[in-house]
Amino acid sequence: VPAPTRAAVIAGVSCLAAVAAGLPFPAALQAPLGFALFAVIPGWLLAESLFRTEETTPEERAMAALVLSVPVVLVGWGLGFATGIRGPTFIGLWGVACTAWSLALPRPARPAPPADRVVWITAGALAAFVALPGALNPVIRVYGAAMLHAQIVEEIRLRGIPPQDPSFAGMPLMYMWAFHVWGAALVQTTGLGPYEVFPWAGGAMMAALAFAAHGIASALWPGSPFRRWAPIVVALGMNALGWVPVAAQALLGPLVGEDRGWSDFHRRLSPLIVDPTANHVCHALIQRAPFVLCSFLYKYMCANAL
Repeated sequence: VPAPTRAAVIAGVSCLAAVAAGLPFPAALQAPLGFALFAVIPGWLLAESLFRTEETTPEERAMAALVLSVPVVLVGWGLGFATGIRGPTFIGLWGVACTAWSLALPRPARPAPPADRVVWITAGALAAFVALPGALNPVIRVYGAAMLHAQIVEEIRLRGIPPQDPSFAGMPLMYMWAFHVWGAALVQTTGLGPYEVFPWAGGAMMAALAFAAHGIASALWPGSPFRRWAPIVVALGMNALGWVPVAAQALLGPLVGEDRGWSDFHRRLSPLIVDPTANHVCHALIQRAPFVLCSFLYKYMCANAL
């Protein structure tokens, strides 16, 4: 995409997101616009301004856009709170600033290297696996840890920073809260609640991790096709492939056991995915498997992806 066109798209999304946050826009439109305004565009602008070179790959820029948006929003929200500019006014000024910043970006001398489709598909699949369960199911996204994080987000959104402990009035919060400032900004601009924002935040950070893993593998093994496996290994391999026996029992058992067919497959698989005492798939696997099944996906599916 040519640089002027890309800048114009960023400017348009920024303006629309700022307007949508102040007017009764449909949630299906406001939410993705708001997420782009506070979770993608700020980091992309900073990365394009500071780190863009002729060798920078699209995967590296995507990782920077997702990761750097968090500190940019943290600084912006802090300045807004210090100056008393909050709510729709802050979002509107933020959209104007992003629009002006995008139009002022210098044009690169040469086009960037082509994107690696396999890496983008892998990052998107991992992000979807993390985000969609909580985004689509309103039951599993409300649990113990998420409740605490939602309380901190609401404390910041209502009273600013530094936040108090939601459980003890007047006591400073003895917990890292940078992620929650970002969450409060997303809640404000998307029109969603904290529980609805957390899954998408986790998905965004999972995608950033996938791009980072691919970048490190490419630096260590340039030109090797196996570097494309790095995101999958990092996301799923922390438990030394402990999920393989579970998958084998669930998939092969109905074919070779005494009880065969769909009923046996359902009997073996359903406790792993729909455990009555589990919050989501990873919790179910941990509770039902005969070993500790833990990977990066577990944390990214919780409400504290950072």
